[in-house]
Amino acid sequence: MASYPTRGASSTCSLILLGLLGLIPCPALAQQRVYTVAANDNKLREIAITSGQTVQTITLTLSGETITGATGLAYNTGTGELWGILKLQGQVGRELARIDVTTGICTGTGNTDDRFAGIAFDASGTLYGVSGDGADVPESLYTINTNNGRTTLVGALGDGKDGESLAFNADDGLLYHASGFPDGAFSCSNDDLTSCTPGSFDPLTNCGDAAATCDPAKVFQTVHPTTVVTMDISRSGDAYGEGLGLSYKGGGVFLLSDLSPNLPPTPDEFFLYTITSGGVVTLQGKLDHKAKGIALIPAASECTLNSDCHDGFFCTGTESCFEGICQPGFDPCPGFFCDEAIDDCGCLVNSHCDDSDPCTADTCSPPGSCNNDPIPDDDGDGLCNAVDNCPEFWNPTQDAALFGQTIEVSICDAVFCLVWPTAVPMLAVRGDFILVGDIGSYLTNAETPPSVATAVLDGTVPAAGAGLWYLVQPDCAAPSWSSGGPGELPGARDASPNLP
Repeated sequence: MASYPTRGASSTCSLILLGLLGLIPCPALAQQRVYTVAANDNKLREIAITSGQTVQTITLTLSGETITGATGLAYNTGTGELWGILKLQGQVGRELARIDVTTGICTGTGNTDDRFAGIAFDASGTLYGVSGDGADVPESLYTINTNNGRTTLVGALGDGKDGESLAFNADDGLLYHASGFPDGAFSCSNDDLTSCTPGSFDPLTNCGDAAATCDPAKVFQTVHPTTVVTMDISRSGDAYGEGLGLSYKGGGVFLLSDLSPNLPPTPDEFFLYTITSGGVVTLQGKLDHKAKGIALIPAASECTLNSDCHDGFFCTGTESCFEGICQPGFDPCPGFFCDEAIDDCGCLVNSHCDDSDPCTADTCSPPGSCNNDPIPDDDGDGLCNAVDNCPEFWNPTQDAALFGQTIEVSICDAVFCLVWPTAVPMLAVRGDFILVGDIGSYLTNAETPPSVATAVLDGTVPAAGAGLWYLVQPDCAAPSWSSGGPGELPGARDASPNLP
């Protein structure tokens, strides 16, 4: 019988625990999906978290309204809902709305009555908003009622210039606020940044290489949610512009969407960064849109139990559930044929069918079927041809002493007598001594078991002046005949004179 892999075998990862090496299945990491909105269109985009590349684009719709853009995006972890601040045609204040990430359908809950630039939920589900520089009360922190969009002033922020983005750090319980370029650095006449004029203060000129840290109006700061006490964070690493969108990724790291850090900014050039709670900025990639709001949400939960993920097929392995995400199973028959019809593994090559029995011919008939056919025992001595030292010669004891014996040729009672010491059947042939190569008939001892003899008697009389030669074969590996006496040709022979 062939040996196949254990059913349900899985790949493993090494894990060192308390000095012991253990093996555990390799789970996939919990996934996050990143969505953005832009101030100048009605699109919800999903982007790659590591590069900023757009993965998919969904059109935002609100019944009875025309959406011209969005300026904020936030995910409520308590309810699993995505919320946005929408710009509606003909409406001065921004509209608060829930967003269906699958369809893009928005459900408006109320007009905020001002120009809000960013929103963030805290751990309890309270929604905070920061007003934009063009708001009636600019650069201020509010709470926003998700039922009707009404706002309550918490306090003024007043730091920074443009951008005005907001995020909540669930690990330290603080809000984080980003705002952009210094006063007079440049001014732009439209949201598309296609018409910008440099101002009187250019940080690249006045600060040189230290522009990222000496800019007095570019801020990245913590904000206490109730006291509005702020603490500025020094920035290092890659330079960025305003800080258009901000969202907490976890582990002390935020995602930050922005426009070009150039002064004035290069039109249609937008970027994705990470920024740590310590202010270290790292460029991730280029965006194909001006992302004014950004939010991370967990991938939709697919399962709670391993059984939720089972697809019913043996050959796909045993699926499992990890942090709400179905993980694929591992190949149950690595290197072998997987037979879905019988839920088992089968062979691909002959070696897969090895049953460790030398007397069977082990072959694989793809796909997956092993054949272990018996090897014949031609001489009937109980040993198959594959292991018999002489498959055509009955020798159940496999006696090696049979081989290499000297066969004595003499005259016994007026006939030739071929004698060997071991009483087992031998094959002997006779030929004319003068006509070497003229093989005669097999002699009397060329019989099948159980006939056993130690000699062959040959009454044939050679022609006058001639003789006979004999070959005796106890070894079937021709032409290994038994050896004759000293100075003779291989094979027992004797040049016998003509008998009277």
